[in-house]
This record gives sequence, C-alpha cells and structure tokens, in this order.
Amino acid sequence: MISTRENHCRICCHFLGGQTCKAFTEAIPSELWSGQNLHYEAYLNDGGSRYERVVDEFPPLPVHFFDAERG
Repeated sequence: MISTRENHCRICCHFLGGQTCKAFTEAIPSELWSGQNLHYEAYLNDGGSRYERVVDEFPPLPVHFFDAERG
C-alpha cells in the first residue's frame, strides 16, 4: 500500500511562499513541510503561529444558482 502525505503548509493562511511562513521565516522544518506533523500543536520556535487553513474568499456557488440558465 502506498502512503502519501499532503503538504498542508501551502494552504495555511500563514504561508509566505517557498518553504517559509509566519512561524518559520527562514525555513519550515522538514517534519512539518513533509506532512509528518500537521502543526496543530505547539512546535519549537513557532512563535505561537499554528496551521490555519486559508478560507476561500469566494466559496463555490450552490447548484441551484445555475437553474435559471438551464431554462
């Protein structure tokens, strides 16, 4: 069985780009970057910033929104 982990850093509101974020401005530790630790709890030197998923600015429209177009 193949096991993969998703990189949650890229969908965190603290992500700055590259391999940096508000908590780790020089480099996100490999344990977090790899997905082994999802950073919901305190991590050494994180300054109190933890994983928080980005909230979509424009949520998907409900299916019934398109009913008028179908006629």
